Amino acid sequence: GGSEVADSFTKTLTGELLVDDQKRPVKPEDFGTSIDKQVLQKDLVHYPVWQRLIPLSILWPRIHSTVPKQVDAGKLEGFIESTTTEYFTPSKSARAERNTENIYTLIPGEEGKSLNKEDLQKKLNEVNLAKPISIQMIRQTDAPAIGDDQVKQAIESTNVASFKPLKVEVSGKAYIVNPDLAASWVIISNDEEKKQVNVTYNAEAIGAWLDQNPGKENNAGKPTIVQVRDGVEVSRAEGVSGTSIDREQGLRDIPTALQQKSESVAVKLVTKPIAITFNRTYSKTNSGLQLLVGEWKKEYPGMETSVVFQQIGGSLTVSVDAQVSTFTASIYKLYVAAYVFDAIEKNQLKGEDIVYDTKTYATCVELMIRVSDNRCPEEVQKKHADAIQGYIRSKGFSGTNIKNTTSTASDVNLFLLKLRDGSLLNTENTAKLLDYMRRQIYRSAIPAGSPGASVADKVGFYGSYWHDAAIVNGPAGSYNLVVFTKGGSPAAIKVLAGRIAQTLSQ
Repeated sequence: GGSEVADSFTKTLTGELLVDDQKRPVKPEDFGTSIDKQVLQKDLVHYPVWQRLIPLSILWPRIHSTVPKQVDAGKLEGFIESTTTEYFTPSKSARAERNTENIYTLIPGEEGKSLNKEDLQKKLNEVNLAKPISIQMIRQTDAPAIGDDQVKQAIESTNVASFKPLKVEVSGKAYIVNPDLAASWVIISNDEEKKQVNVTYNAEAIGAWLDQNPGKENNAGKPTIVQVRDGVEVSRAEGVSGTSIDREQGLRDIPTALQQKSESVAVKLVTKPIAITFNRTYSKTNSGLQLLVGEWKKEYPGMETSVVFQQIGGSLTVSVDAQVSTFTASIYKLYVAAYVFDAIEKNQLKGEDIVYDTKTYATCVELMIRVSDNRCPEEVQKKHADAIQGYIRSKGFSGTNIKNTTSTASDVNLFLLKLRDGSLLNTENTAKLLDYMRRQIYRSAIPAGSPGASVADKVGFYGSYWHDAAIVNGPAGSYNLVVFTKGGSPAAIKVLAGRIAQTLSQ
């Protein structure tokens, strides 16, 4: 009978949680509290004989003024957490905000409300399951981290009326920061962690004012001009040191002067070191050009490069790591294009034959050179890889392996020489290939660095690789220029091409 009594009693356990003036129903099971049935059953069944003669209903109020209970700690903790979260209203700090007239105004703070977790847990632990449940809690008021008075004080201390004109003196001249300008530089911000209002000044705006006003006192001076020929200094024109305002000092001292309401602050002029400008020129000789390429390479730390320069109709040559095997990127398409033309000349292929879809061999040659199409050369290789490699070997390009897409700057230069002199293809196909190269769409490297010249070239770029191989005909003469770079760029290749063209035009 004791268990049945406990179950019946359990069904009646309800109550309410009253927070301030807000009520909500609550059951013990919500906060992990329940009747300990085993203890209750034991108490109901095991009691002295003399008590058994008295009706249970008479004994209940006396024996069970409290009911044994058990608590699920996890559910209790979860209930406390969810309840305190539900009844939590965060406080909001007061803050300063600029209005449409660029004046700081006060945005008042707001108090918050919260339940004390320890108090709530204590009251839940004290719940007596023998009585109607009523848990009453009053939320505490939480003041904002930063109050209205703190922000008001910051605003009042930095409004226009609080400033007086600040004289910034530079080398005997005075530049005035008027109160309106000073106030516009103020930045008022909250530090919630330290519960304080910070007043700082806009360094970017002060720097701009320094540059436009005291900065007028700057004197650029003159650089020392050093003329260098083939790496040897041949003349030097000494420069004159300049002066400039100590900008860092200004950025440091002007805000301090404004904060201290000072009337003036001095900003120093400092002497600038004399700059040195090197005008490097190179003789139109092999040694001069070799030095030109070497010094160009030093300007790009970390760049790996192979370079070949070959004058046509002259004796000028430059070779830097020309035999190093390099991933060619799209440069390999020159070899594939030449193979297709050669096979057509020998009636081994027909230009109108299909390579894939509707693309013919003739169409593919133009696409792979003029717009550097990838699908065409890949499909040609699938069909003729061994034949292409055999063609390459037969023409003397010993450092080139079409199957792993490697070649050397020396081989590519030899390819351009043979193409140019007609020993690679017949006259018609030589003209076609050169025309495609002159009309290829990537012009930011050697063509961009060769003003006034006709440039037939092929680029290759993939990942960190950027290459260009060109036949150049122009005011500076005719020559081949092959530049392979890893970690380079078309801009770097353009610089080299420009310096070579300038040297040759002497």
